[in-house]
Amino acid sequence: MGHDPVMRESFQKLSDWICRDLAQDLDGISSEIPVSPPDAILLRDCLCDVSVYIGAAVKSFGSICYNAQADSIANSRVIGFAISKSSATRCDVLLCGQTGDIYSGLNVSDDYFLSPTVAGGLQTAVPTGAGHVVAFLGRTISAKNLVVNIALRLQRAL
Repeated sequence: MGHDPVMRESFQKLSDWICRDLAQDLDGISSEIPVSPPDAILLRDCLCDVSVYIGAAVKSFGSICYNAQADSIANSRVIGFAISKSSATRCDVLLCGQTGDIYSGLNVSDDYFLSPTVAGGLQTAVPTGAGHVVAFLGRTISAKNLVVNIALRLQRAL
């Protein structure tokens, strides 16, 4: 099933639909949000902490992006993924769509969750520790590309 073209096309259609829906929700809210083609929604040239790296799941606090982590509800508020950096403190953040080939070695067709131990990190295992947050981030369509589909978060009992 890993390389099933029908499954890949289904995820692409789902991604396109989610992004169009999100774009409609954002329409008229802010002219500051430059929207990419219909298959992606991207925030360009955001302020980011120097620790943010390409491929990191990021959260926003004020007007600055930081690496997200599934160790608490506050740290797990993922808004998207850093897909490029123009300087140490500027990045483009993908809110919805495909990340492009920014990763290597992802498990094809696996679900990915926010890591409770690595800031900005992804993992295929659902976090199980007390107080960890289960934050679904998306599914891969290749070893290098994730379809972003950030879902509701659930915190495990302390």
